[in-house]
Amino acid sequence: GEEEVVDEVTFLYKLCHGSSPRSYGINVARLAGLPAYVLALAQAQSKRFEHSMQLQQTSADEAEDLQLHKRRVCVVFDRLTSIIPMI
Repeated sequence: GEEEVVDEVTFLYKLCHGSSPRSYGINVARLAGLPAYVLALAQAQSKRFEHSMQLQQTSADEAEDLQLHKRRVCVVFDRLTSIIPMI
């Protein structure tokens, strides 16, 4: 007998809010038979995007560190002013 073909894709990952550290879109495009030059362009753009995201994350981490440092300075200052009378 002839086997029935099912046109479905089963995803084995849970979808969550936020971004993914990796994309499998290029692999899907390759499986779909897109031309090699399209895949190469997509790969180059993906690398540029990943690099820009890494830079944004670094900037965000640095800003968070600065805010944490400012809060610590305020706490230390508050403690010192409660111990040492202001003249």
